Parts: sequence; C-alpha cells; structure tokens
Amino acid sequence: MCDRVPFRLQHVSESLKVIIKPRSQHCRLYILFFFCVIFVQQACKSGEVDITVLYTLKSPLNWSRSMYGYLLATDYACLGLASSVLLPCFIHFFHLSDLSLAMIGLTFKIVRLAMMSYGRHTWLVFLSVIVGCPSALIISSSKSIVSKLVGEDELGKTFSLLSCGETISNLIGSLLFTSIYGSSVHLMPGLTYLLDCALMFLLLCVHLVVKHHMTKPSSQLESPTAQYGSVETTALVSAAATGDVDTAEDDRIADNSAKE
Repeated sequence: MCDRVPFRLQHVSESLKVIIKPRSQHCRLYILFFFCVIFVQQACKSGEVDITVLYTLKSPLNWSRSMYGYLLATDYACLGLASSVLLPCFIHFFHLSDLSLAMIGLTFKIVRLAMMSYGRHTWLVFLSVIVGCPSALIISSSKSIVSKLVGEDELGKTFSLLSCGETISNLIGSLLFTSIYGSSVHLMPGLTYLLDCALMFLLLCVHLVVKHHMTKPSSQLESPTAQYGSVETTALVSAAATGDVDTAEDDRIADNSAKE
C-alpha cells in the first residue's frame, strides 16, 4: 500500500493560483476584492466580540458576565434568523443580486456599529444587535459571488483557501481590536466601534463602484460577470454560450456534408 501524504506545499501553491492566475474581464480583481471583504468582515466580527466583553463590563453599563451571555445568544440567534429567513425572502420576493445583498448587510452593519459606539444603555446595546442582524448577509453573499467567478473544478480549492483566511483573520482581528480598545478606552470607549464603522463605510463605497462595473450591459462587458446585477447565474450564461458553440458546429458539419 502506498503511503499517502496528507499535506504538501504544492497544495498551497495550487490553491493560491486560484486567486492570482490571470482571468478575463477583471475577474481576478473581483476575486481578490471579495476575498478581502470576507477577510476584513471576519476579522472585524472577531474583534467586536472580544471588545464587547470589555465594553459592557465597564461603566456605564457595568454588566455581569451572565448578561453578556444573553447578548451573545441574542446576537447569534438574530444572525441565524437573518441567514435562514431574511436571505431567502430577499432572493425569492425581491430578486436581489448577491452584490445588493452584500451592500444591505454592510448598511445595517454600519448602523449597528454606530449604535454600539454610543451604547450607554442596556436596551440600546440589545437593539443594535437586533438591527444589525442583516450583516450576516455580507460573508454569505461574498462567498456566493466568488463561487460564480471561479470554475467548478476550482471550488474546493477556493473554499479551503477561504477557510484558512477566516481562521487567520480571527486571530488578527482579536489582537488588533483589543490593542486599539486598550489604547483608547480612557479617552473614548466607543472609538474602536467608530473606526470599525468607518471601515465598513469604505467597503460599502467600494462595493458601489464594483457593482457599477459588474453590471455593465453585455455590449460593454461580455462575460458572466455582467449577469451578477440580475438574478441570472453564470451557469445559465455558460449553458447559453455552449449552445451557441454547438449550433455553430452543427451548421459547419451540415455545410461540409452538402458540399460533398
């Protein structure tokens, strides 16, 4: 029996080629951008969880640890409802594209962070968690877009790379946010949330620019990415393109037979 090697450096290089290899119509740039969006969002989420513990235990909230547990349970419950109920409703009833869903998530995330930065009352902190639950759409929508930009044979490598990136971002986010909070807690306890809010607003602005380029008419952008502004998927576009090629091939064979 041959010995199997579970890990090789070649596997890492093959996974990295998925996001760095040249692609047509700026697809590589889009893939890199949404990888960064997922990385930043996951890092911020991890950092927010860590500093919220410190933020709520201090004055003026002076929560107990059990109260923070209730907040965390409410947060995850709302995020779960947003992913399982709100997301399908947006797609089924409003026919929103992945980019639109991501921007909706960013908008509510900005509102949540702004409320948290001035959270001086328990009810306001809990309300910010409920209002900000659509932020769960950011990562799910970004992953959906990435899955449409890569080939079917690259999906496994893509999502394994995303999982590694999310793990690293959790560590970076925790270290970065706790450092900023520790340096600014005496001046302004909510400063970290405001900086996070500004970062999300910047991502929202970049999303608007990306949406403008990815939803150009097919006459300007003849690629599957032109369909991301609508409900159509790249599978439909690829199927249509394959049908055109098959039709042209059949016509060529018929012409040759007629000549013979």
